Amino acid sequence: MTPHDEPYDAIVVGSGITGGWAAKELCEKGLKTLVVERGRHVEHGRDYVTEWLQPWQLAHRGRGEQEVYDRDYPIQSKNYAFGEATRHFFVNDREHPYITAEDQRTVTFSRRGR
Repeated sequence: MTPHDEPYDAIVVGSGITGGWAAKELCEKGLKTLVVERGRHVEHGRDYVTEWLQPWQLAHRGRGEQEVYDRDYPIQSKNYAFGEATRHFFVNDREHPYITAEDQRTVTFSRRGR
């Protein structure tokens, strides 16, 4: 059996404060746990470029450009955390389309929760 074939009791997506704590708790209870990342590495202090900006300091007062959102982020912009101050943390939907494995056609879906 290769490491890729071994079953896990739990899979945790993200090693941030919540995912890291969840993985810790699961491991301490004896569960075989796999932790995977879903995004790029974010370095505190360097990658939070809009952290200290007020809405009036942003180009569009925090509301962003709706035509850009509709064109480039039709799925990502539905996330509660998406906005002018956080757009740099989200992928461009046109550059990273959602596709099905069966026929490779672009599909639209919405994830609820995490």
